[in-house]
Amino acid sequence: MSTMHEESVTDRAYWTRRLDESACCSDESLAGGLGRLKSRAAVSISMLSGPALHEVTTAATSLPFRRAGREAGKPRARVYQEFDYCGTVPAGHPLRHLGSWFEGRLRRALSLMAAPPIEPDFTINDVVCQRYHTGELGISPHRDHLAYTGLIALLVLAGRGRYFVCADRQGRDRREIDARPGRVILMPGPGYAGRRDRPFHMVGDIIGERYSVGLRHDARESG
Repeated sequence: MSTMHEESVTDRAYWTRRLDESACCSDESLAGGLGRLKSRAAVSISMLSGPALHEVTTAATSLPFRRAGREAGKPRARVYQEFDYCGTVPAGHPLRHLGSWFEGRLRRALSLMAAPPIEPDFTINDVVCQRYHTGELGISPHRDHLAYTGLIALLVLAGRGRYFVCADRQGRDRREIDARPGRVILMPGPGYAGRRDRPFHMVGDIIGERYSVGLRHDARESG
C-alpha cells in the first residue's frame, strides 16, 4: 500500500510541475477573473497551452466514454444533446491531477482577494469529461444542477465549438464566450458571491473532436 501511495504522490508532483510549466494565467489574473464573475454569467480565461495541454488531451481520449441520452430533463425543461461523457474520471488519471492542480490555483487566487466570492478552502470533488464529434448538436440551453455549488469551471482541451450564455431555454439574448482550447470558462454556482442564479448556457457548431473537462463541487458528495 505504501508503494501505491508513493506512486500517487509522484504522479501528482509530476502533473503539478507539468501544468505549472504550461500555465498561461497568473494568480493575479485568475483572481481578476473571479472578481469579474461576481456580476457576470460567465468569464473566459486563457489557462493552459503547450505540451501539458496536449498530454492531458491525449490522456482524455482513452477514458471509458458513454453516450449521453438524446433528451434529458422534465417535459417542460427538456434538454437536447449529442455527446459522449465520462461521468467519473478514475482516481489517478491525469484529469484528476488537473482538477487538484486547478483547485490549488483557485485557492492561491482567492487568497489575493479582499472579498473572495467563495470560501478559500473550496474543493473540487467532481471531474467529468465530455467528448463532442464534428456536426453533432452539442447541448441545448440548460442550467447545471443545484448541487453544483460555488464555482463551475469548464476547461476546453481540444476541438472547436461555440459556447453561449443566454437568458432562457429558448436561447434568447445569447452571448458567445471564448471557448478555444486551453481556456477555462468560469460560471457561478449557488452561493457564489451570495448569488442564487444559475446561468443558462449551451454548446453547438462542433468542428473536430472536442474535449472538455468540468471541474465542480458537488454538494451531494460533501456528507
